[in-house]
Amino acid sequence: MILLLLELSAAFDTVDHPVLLDHLSELFIITGTALEWFRSYLSNRHQVVEVNSHESTCRELHCGVPQGSVLGSFLFLLYTSPLGDVMRYHHVKFHLYADDTQMCLTFESSPDLSEMAKVMMEACVCHIDAWMTANKLKMNRDKTELLVLNGHHRPLPPLTTISVRDEEINTSTKATMGDKSVETLGSKILFSSILDTFPPSPPNDADFFL
Repeated sequence: MILLLLELSAAFDTVDHPVLLDHLSELFIITGTALEWFRSYLSNRHQVVEVNSHESTCRELHCGVPQGSVLGSFLFLLYTSPLGDVMRYHHVKFHLYADDTQMCLTFESSPDLSEMAKVMMEACVCHIDAWMTANKLKMNRDKTELLVLNGHHRPLPPLTTISVRDEEINTSTKATMGDKSVETLGSKILFSSILDTFPPSPPNDADFFL
């Protein structure tokens, strides 16, 4: 099994307001007064940076949604909802929770099938990276974790890296070095708990958590 824990850079801060409003109207058919409520919520937000008691000029924000708010997480999930279609297209199971994404691909442990799974996951991640670039988001490759897991009495698949636009994401050693937990969805979770959320089901099944 390949488990990829996808991380973004400053995810909530880079949500583009015009793109978000377009998604709300075109993908979720939110129009009229309801759309204007969201436009009003995003408008007239300003930011000041203070360093050593010195303040910068106040600037209006044209991107970003408030972190720590229910609506901020909800809007981010709506903004990134097309990623679900990308992962379904590549037959990769997934969970989404705000800016945390778990991607899972299961296969029999053999060299040929491992290589096929690697190609499928690389194609999916490259597609995701392209979508993020087009929508002004950025994948954090340094914090993205690749885990290759095997069942009891089965050999570990011979897979060590996946490539994304000429950069490599190396396999984490956590599963093989005795560390049986990983940081994801905002807390430390056991591998077994993560795997339990991916029951045997058709490859286009997915769960959204908010």
